[in-house]
Amino acid sequence: REALKVLAAEGLVTMKLRRGAYVTEMSREDVTQVYHLLALLEADAAAQVATLADDAGRAELQALHAQLERQVHQRAGFFATNERFHLALLRLAERLGCGVDLHVDESAEDHGRGVALVSELLLRHRIVVPLTCSHASSMALLADRPCRRLAEAMAAAAVGVVALPTTNLWLLGKHPLRSPSLRPQAPIRQLQEAGVTVAVGGDNVQDPWFPGGDFDPIALLRFSLVASHLVPWRRLGLSPFSTAAAQLLGLDWDGVLREGSPADLVALGASSWGELLARPPRRRVLRAGRWLEPPPCEELSPLLTACHG
Repeated sequence: REALKVLAAEGLVTMKLRRGAYVTEMSREDVTQVYHLLALLEADAAAQVATLADDAGRAELQALHAQLERQVHQRAGFFATNERFHLALLRLAERLGCGVDLHVDESAEDHGRGVALVSELLLRHRIVVPLTCSHASSMALLADRPCRRLAEAMAAAAVGVVALPTTNLWLLGKHPLRSPSLRPQAPIRQLQEAGVTVAVGGDNVQDPWFPGGDFDPIALLRFSLVASHLVPWRRLGLSPFSTAAAQLLGLDWDGVLREGSPADLVALGASSWGELLARPPRRRVLRAGRWLEPPPCEELSPLLTACHG
């Protein structure tokens, strides 16, 4: 019984009331959607790396890709070649000295298999390359213990994570006839506890994957604090939008105000975190030591009058 509970937590079996346990099945539509997204994301990532590769590197990737196409209906062979393909990508990135951002586990299935594979490859082959896994949402479906073990392996492999709550909450669990009951997103707190650097981003704006947004980082902050249960007055609750984000982007400045830091900041017309979350705040932007003029449609908040002129 306990073993079945573990398998159910990992999505391998489905428990049905008064009927027992059944192997989890995926519909043809589910599989089609998953592989369509994989094709879009991985094709772009491979193209970016391949443009910098030498002839030998490109030839290796092309040969492995051709083999994958031949093994589409050979499950065991396909996954073995898929591992070799990603290993070749990681080694190529290491040789070229460039970072890698993989969009993985963007689903309510598979329970973190993508981040587990990447972490295992980095550790087993001792590859040192800046690597982030964006989404990592299905990892949240793992039970506490396997989730913690996977997070610790990711930390050991120095894998960073970019959580994307806007896209995940809009897409995952979507059904034309009912409201979703399951919309997983990256387990930010568990990852942080294990030592994984986690940032929060928004990679879709006014497109089929997320219809809202306008690239406003403050709007993303307000949305994600609530959606991801982050506590901004604690260091780990705010770091995904500040220091952790700067670290994953490789910025020279970590965003902390100190003497000698760049004179770039956003001042918000909110006197508390509660006020910030209650309504969109007015703002002023300081860029290179100069206050930018607010847009004509925005009235200056009394809290910011000292910043004017």
